[in-house]
Amino acid sequence: MNCLKCGRTVPENTLLCADCLRERAKPTRRQAELAPEKSKEQQIAALRKRCRSLRRALALFVAAAFKTTGLLLVSALLIIIFEKSSTIGVLKALGATGGSIRNIFLQKAAELVAKGIVLGNAVALPLCWVQQRFAIVQLDSESYSMSSVPIDLNIWIFVAVSAGTAAVCVAAMLLPAAYISKVEPAKTIKWN
Repeated sequence: MNCLKCGRTVPENTLLCADCLRERAKPTRRQAELAPEKSKEQQIAALRKRCRSLRRALALFVAAAFKTTGLLLVSALLIIIFEKSSTIGVLKALGATGGSIRNIFLQKAAELVAKGIVLGNAVALPLCWVQQRFAIVQLDSESYSMSSVPIDLNIWIFVAVSAGTAAVCVAAMLLPAAYISKVEPAKTIKWN
């Protein structure tokens, strides 16, 4: 019979050779960091290091989410502007300035952002309350040293995140709205 890991010949009714068994018995990196033979200070330092890496991962995730959301909003506003390019041409031909037309599109974009934020909070707040109250999402307590996902239902955090999201989204709309000033009425108005 052969070892399942390295393929060496092993005795009957044995799956791994002695070398592979020794290697498998070594503690994992996490187990080594939290090993009881380390002092409390070393254990705390190891936990702080892990927390820093988790914070970095969270920051990368949030940055990716904002980037994706910004690109989606910019493309949505560009689609709206391209669909309404003939209307923009007519308004410019009637004497409207690029700034006044841009403000109209920014107001419409802000309305869409506000609806999205309200809808997102209407879904997120009840879900967070249910998790905080009933602890539906469970964790492996051996791995995470807690039995469920903790939720801090602080309304000011929701307000701050919503305001930050609105500000970033409206700022992302300024670039496609600048396209409006480049629309030429002669090219966009169609004659039947």
